[in-house]
Amino acid sequence: MRTELAIPMELSEELDNEMKKNKREHHRLDLETQTHDLSAEINRAGHVVSEEIKKAMDTGSGPSPENTPE
Repeated sequence: MRTELAIPMELSEELDNEMKKNKREHHRLDLETQTHDLSAEINRAGHVVSEEIKKAMDTGSGPSPENTPE
């Protein structure tokens, strides 16, 4: 035999509202985490690009052939 609990309507609505609020908060925190991770990746990519540009400029700024002593 199955017995169901009778939950007062006010309590049921309050629980439902709290669950919805909890879901929204969880979703917001997930979005914040994703935004933080994306920002970190963009920052790392910027450093990599900057280093590659620096390397390219350093190798391109070597002595030119007409200025090399013979």
